[in-house]
Amino acid sequence: MVPLLEKRLDAHLNKPMKVSQDSVIYAVVGGKIRPAGWLLKNSVLLMQPAKNNFYRFHFGNSVGYITQQQAFEAKKNQFPADTLKQLDQPVYDYLVTTEKTPIYENTDEKSTVIGFLSANLRYPVLSRIAKKVEFDSSSMSSWFIIDLGGRLAFIDGQDVSLDKGIPILTYHHLLPDNENKLFRHTSTTTSVTAFKAQMDYLKQAGYQTITLDEVDGYLKKKINLPGKVVSITFDDGLKSVYRYAYPILKAHAQLATLFVISSRIKFHDQKWDPSGLQFMNRDELKNSRDVFDYSISLPFSA
Repeated sequence: MVPLLEKRLDAHLNKPMKVSQDSVIYAVVGGKIRPAGWLLKNSVLLMQPAKNNFYRFHFGNSVGYITQQQAFEAKKNQFPADTLKQLDQPVYDYLVTTEKTPIYENTDEKSTVIGFLSANLRYPVLSRIAKKVEFDSSSMSSWFIIDLGGRLAFIDGQDVSLDKGIPILTYHHLLPDNENKLFRHTSTTTSVTAFKAQMDYLKQAGYQTITLDEVDGYLKKKINLPGKVVSITFDDGLKSVYRYAYPILKAHAQLATLFVISSRIKFHDQKWDPSGLQFMNRDELKNSRDVFDYSISLPFSA
């Protein structure tokens, strides 16, 4: 079993290790251990022992793992030197994979492939370089430099896209069309039919819903995320969210963040009236924690 919770890599424990056979890279991506790539036989990375007979190494924003039976200590001269100190550069951008993506030893498609990144993965980029295309001096190819196991590795820009950010969908009030008499022309009210169609699309298209804590962890370069992620938020803590959004999200195994105004949290249930606005009570907040995480807004005081 791959260890989930370990401290960050300890640089002084790193040793050059040569992969003895093609090996699956396991990593925590989007809060779940999953195959995140592959290392090919004879590739050399900096690794260190981990729990449960694994080796661990730098992978993306976090750590990757292979079993200890799949690597052995390499000679120091077999590890590629970073003579220009490119590994010391801050993250320049992120790439996003849409299919199994080769990782090259150099900026050349004819160079050795040392591994692959799996599809649907975000990976930090140290820098981007342009190179003249062989046999066509008027054309340029784009290459991304990444850190894989403490060594420089290269991704062909044609194989990936750049990260355009994490979409955050914000909602307030939901009503079915037959109940919506007074809020038809307000931009903060969404029909239940439209909301369900949007959640259906996200599920069918393979999007994973993530919390704002995960967005924060990604922005702080602490966690790995899939390429297809989205964050869903609801403002104010209205009862309609519990009545209509909560069961849809739960049925889809989707998560969301609820911004609750503390002064409007009710101790007792409010009778449902689609012509007005009611707010969630304490029991409703408690019962929906399997879908919602909460951000509590305190009332303003001068």
